[in-house]
Amino acid sequence: MKRSNRIGWAQVRAGVFIFVALLFAAGGVTLMGQKTKMFIPKGKLRVVMTDVAGLKEGAPVWLAGVDVGVVADIRFADPRRSNEVDIYLEVATKALKKIGPDSKITIKTRGLMGEKYVDITPSQQYFEKPVTVMRGTPVIKLDDVVQKAGTAFDRLNTIVESVTQGKGTLGRLSTDPALYNNSQADQ
Repeated sequence: MKRSNRIGWAQVRAGVFIFVALLFAAGGVTLMGQKTKMFIPKGKLRVVMTDVAGLKEGAPVWLAGVDVGVVADIRFADPRRSNEVDIYLEVATKALKKIGPDSKITIKTRGLMGEKYVDITPSQQYFEKPVTVMRGTPVIKLDDVVQKAGTAFDRLNTIVESVTQGKGTLGRLSTDPALYNNSQADQ
């Protein structure tokens, strides 16, 4: 029997079918990696903040420490008028009903790599009609903490310098030899 080197139409169709199936499988894996909890009903929540501190799309959303959603989109609200940023969250519908005006929304960091996530404290009430827009609390930055620490150290240096110069009660106690001699004589 002689072997044919010609590729038949059936073989081409099978190859194309396998290639398309592999593309769909790769797309499905990619989509599943970007989205979590695909089959749970979700609602939208818009959070307005002045700074997102490096938050990215796809970051988790936690309500009382429970993973309830994902950051869907981040963009400037109205760049011509303000620097506020809108964060669009996809949150499980049941969890949305525990988010209200008394909830606090912040951006926090977890892990050694500094992965950002949205943290929401639950409301004391249960809302049948969930809120759709909330205002987030400002993020405390490391630069602000360092600046406050620098101010505190400046004040501490001023106090130490005034004590060294003999100013105030503590300064007089530390620099007056007569007080030391009197305390030693009493013993």
